[in-house]
Amino acid sequence: QSRDTLPLEENTAYTTQGEPVLKFSKSFTQKLESLRSQGYILESIKVNFILYWKGEDFEDEIRVVLPEMGFGRIPNDQIKRIK
Repeated sequence: QSRDTLPLEENTAYTTQGEPVLKFSKSFTQKLESLRSQGYILESIKVNFILYWKGEDFEDEIRVVLPEMGFGRIPNDQIKRIK
């Protein structure tokens, strides 16, 4: 549901029932790594919007989750250990 906080494990976010609902692309995962090396870390992820999309070749709608992500700063003394 919209505004739900999603538990994150590796590159996949899950519902509170443990169902995968969002998976980061390889490109976005690389962007997260770049941000991490600059001292930022993904702290939270929430459902911002849920879109329902139906392609011409599909009978069923596809649910697309647009997340809101919260980032925090890693303390300077810990950034050196990450690089």
